[in-house]
Amino acid sequence: MIIDPERRDSARNARRGGQPPQRPETDDASGGLSFPDLLEPVLDAADADDNAFDEAVNEVAEALALCEALVLDNGGRPGHGVTDEEAVLSALDTYIRVLLHLGEVQEAADLGEVMERLHNANERRRRPRRP
Repeated sequence: MIIDPERRDSARNARRGGQPPQRPETDDASGGLSFPDLLEPVLDAADADDNAFDEAVNEVAEALALCEALVLDNGGRPGHGVTDEEAVLSALDTYIRVLLHLGEVQEAADLGEVMERLHNANERRRRPRRP
């Protein structure tokens, strides 16, 4: 359910070394990436400081892009100008819906707190800075 920390750390180190990020590896036979694997950096950083949390959001947004995930607007059309935070919020929202469908209410509620923090970070970035 959680990405192997060694694999995650090697991916982070490769990216920091100037190498382009690669599509996250999958452990299942279908070739798909599970929500817990994809969202793991944000879930691990949920209680961290703002810088670590922002880095985790960027990491997950990069993974979503590498997986060619498509974020849709309310009309079901591809979203344009979607921020990293909005992309991760969308993935978290979908994961919460899956958890609720499976009857995992407490896990879904816990993710709601992460979404709230992420929403606040997104709003903070959108506010115009005062001169």
